[in-house]
Amino acid sequence: MNVTISACLIVYNEEKVIERCLKSIHNIVDEIIIVHDGECFDNTISIAKKYTEKIFIRKHQGMCEAHKKFAYSMTKSDWILSIDADEYLSHEIQKNIKILVKDESIDAYAFIWPYTDGKKQFSLKFPYRLCLARKSKMYQWNFPHQPMKTYGKVAYLPYIIEHWPLYDNYSLKTFKTKQKNWIKKHTKYILEDIANIDGFNVDSKEEIIRIQNFYRNRPLFKIIPIFIKILLLQIYGGQYRSGLNGLKVAFIAASYEANLLLSVYRHMK
Repeated sequence: MNVTISACLIVYNEEKVIERCLKSIHNIVDEIIIVHDGECFDNTISIAKKYTEKIFIRKHQGMCEAHKKFAYSMTKSDWILSIDADEYLSHEIQKNIKILVKDESIDAYAFIWPYTDGKKQFSLKFPYRLCLARKSKMYQWNFPHQPMKTYGKVAYLPYIIEHWPLYDNYSLKTFKTKQKNWIKKHTKYILEDIANIDGFNVDSKEEIIRIQNFYRNRPLFKIIPIFIKILLLQIYGGQYRSGLNGLKVAFIAASYEANLLLSVYRHMK
């Protein structure tokens, strides 16, 4: 039985990392779909052309979720691998992926996605990220921080999807810059008319309506409780194993939710 796989990448000026990613997938997937988020100002496109002709340049949106529906709609395979340019497949995944997709009892796979400070990984057993799914059973919203999901059964495997950005994703400088930009975008979508929000393979908007309602309903009163809740969930969910780095990740996650609620409140006034 020939089961096919399409890899989808949403990229933005990734010349320093994209080839590492493409080398890890080009011999094991049946097609590679690349969407560049706006005009390319480096050699990303020329590097990508060595591995695929299916390259699309779309209007800049500043978030990958805005292009996922388009990218997935371009695929022709049975399964979809969603991977970022600063990620690459470990040898374990490369070796086993063709076997995994032949299991008819499983509709999606989640792999370990270690946290890294750009120089070393500091979580080797968590968190898991769903990034490989049967196309007919998967879906994803055009909404900030909404990942690939499935209507079917997920298998969690101890294989690693390597994530090595060229910077410390959890430094104070990165935290301030990225959080400010993401909160602005996230607030816009929370307050957006639900009619303007769509996704790939979605059959109901109830999931997004629940998210919007949570943030819109008395956001100011939720800031402190949510900060404490997310902080504790992060710590007891495994971050305590990573020492100070884990506590830093937990604080950033909790701070993001608290600041997002504050942003929504200010825009609703």
